[in-house]
Amino acid sequence: MQLIIDAVTKQNLIDVVTDNVKRSMVVRTFDMSIADFITTVTAAAGSAKIGDLRIWQHGYVDRPNGNLIFGTDVLDATTFEPFRPALSRLQPYFEPGARAELRGCAAAKGTGEAMMNKLADVWNVQVHASASYQPLVLMWQGQVVAAIPRVPGVRPIPSYDTNAP
Repeated sequence: MQLIIDAVTKQNLIDVVTDNVKRSMVVRTFDMSIADFITTVTAAAGSAKIGDLRIWQHGYVDRPNGNLIFGTDVLDATTFEPFRPALSRLQPYFEPGARAELRGCAAAKGTGEAMMNKLADVWNVQVHASASYQPLVLMWQGQVVAAIPRVPGVRPIPSYDTNAP
């Protein structure tokens, strides 16, 4: 048995990681539209509520504005409205105080902040992202910002380990 205790939370980190993995689902979105992604997430959630939705997704880092790529669908502030009906289907699945993490590269870059605000309003959750490159690691890279429902703009927040409870 391995025991690694976090001095701050007093929790066995192996148990925290194992619990998070058990409660996680992996959705391959590279060839999936936004509508298909939402359908897959809601089907997997069933009657459970989502506390943290972590979207590990590619974004075009060479574009001036943040975006997320779902198959041939590119979600950004300028393409948001046609996807609003599909995206809004996810709102009732979030628990109070939930958050969505946009882990795509440069998701908060330029008008990516406006995309974050729109998602926060549609889902009624905080939406977190960064304007930096995001390698597949648990710690955020670059400044993390949060969009809060019905509050204009974004606010910088401290970086955090996405595996923490």
